[in-house]
Amino acid sequence: IPILIYEAIQIDVWKHKVFPLLIEMNAEPKNTFMLFIIFYHEDIAISLLENVLFHSESAETMNDSVLDLVDYAVKYASFLFDAPDIEIYENVTNPNSCLEEIFEKKKEIEFDISMRCISILRYLAEFADNLPLSVLSRLLSTHDVPYLLVQLIEKQPWKKENTEGENMIYNGSWKKVKPSEEGKICKIEGQVWFGLRELLLNSKSAPYYEVTEHRLSQLIKVL
Repeated sequence: IPILIYEAIQIDVWKHKVFPLLIEMNAEPKNTFMLFIIFYHEDIAISLLENVLFHSESAETMNDSVLDLVDYAVKYASFLFDAPDIEIYENVTNPNSCLEEIFEKKKEIEFDISMRCISILRYLAEFADNLPLSVLSRLLSTHDVPYLLVQLIEKQPWKKENTEGENMIYNGSWKKVKPSEEGKICKIEGQVWFGLRELLLNSKSAPYYEVTEHRLSQLIKVL
């Protein structure tokens, strides 16, 4: 698990430090395959983490890298507040532009990673009792994850309308909502609610999370 965390963070740093330099050096790359492979590698690493962290035994094998995972997951979950700027379809303005295609794929992959990070935060909250106390401190004192989750519930970035006005929901990909599923809580939204419950009802959370008037006013919004 620490290796997967390291791989994901390493690629995230590469995207912010190296990728812009590559674009400056070669504004219109002729071959996008290698760039796609790097982007997908991060998505695959996070997908594997999401699956293995479903089991508490896996969560317990993490060392200090779990704090890095918390920071990473919070960062990507926060990206969802800019979800309207993320294209949900493969609409490339200029089909002949490799650069345009790269940026579109990058946005799609980062959106998927952000959604998976919601599940990761939920699992970390659920298994917090089996992790170092510093994890709870990071989730509550440093990042105020309950507030983050409340904001996500309000915004619901996992729901969209397509160009025809039909409701769509994200579960690994965007799909039309069946009439029989209208009004139901989807998988990702359920993860948010579970994560919020685990953090607020954990008896060990009290020393790290003071329920101020501002926090209370935000939490009440979802009741």
